[in-house]
Amino acid sequence: MYNIEYKTYTTSCIAGLILVAVSSILMCVFGFMSFPNSVKMKDMDKETKAFHIIDNCNVNNNGDNTCKPIYEYSVDGVNYTCHSKISSSNINHNKNKVYYNSNKPSSCITEFDNSITNIFKYVIIIPIIIFIIGIIFVIKNIIRNRRYIYLSKNGTLYKDLSFDIVKTNESVNGVKLSYPKVTWNDKVIKGEKTTDDLKDYDKIDLLIDPNNSKNYYLGFNITKRDWLK
Repeated sequence: MYNIEYKTYTTSCIAGLILVAVSSILMCVFGFMSFPNSVKMKDMDKETKAFHIIDNCNVNNNGDNTCKPIYEYSVDGVNYTCHSKISSSNINHNKNKVYYNSNKPSSCITEFDNSITNIFKYVIIIPIIIFIIGIIFVIKNIIRNRRYIYLSKNGTLYKDLSFDIVKTNESVNGVKLSYPKVTWNDKVIKGEKTTDDLKDYDKIDLLIDPNNSKNYYLGFNITKRDWLK
């Protein structure tokens, strides 16, 4: 077995899993905030304007002012009240509509709740995108890890090859990325991008799958560790 440093990619895989976990939590939070009202809103087939809005504000433990406005409205001469379920520090009294069910006018949703629910519907797209990126990141790193583990056990090693340094326009923390490039058996083989100073090395080692030349690893001071078999 050869000493390929694939632990770095295991760490990258863990980072991807963290992205997936965080985005999943955010999706649950935003979904919890928007889903109930979204479902309920489907039953609201009528709307009217509130004749009075009570701010219904309180100061929370952090000293912030939070409000759950209460809308008073009338349907066929009967007065009803509609309580907002979502808290906010800002109340726009111009958003004075009440959505209600014509068969049961007391079943209602305030425009205040509906507007915030709509915001959550769009905001939830962000954690969904992060979730997808995290999944792709994890899958790519798992595939790469498995490939390197296979190489470490079954690859053929070619030591002390000459290589060229290719600089890229990409950078991490202000450090430009570069990668080693080797010509082997008339094939151009590129290594992983790195922030390391490749000028510190004179030669490079190539570990390659004898059955698949596209599966390879370029690294420095690759040695065989018989005790790892």
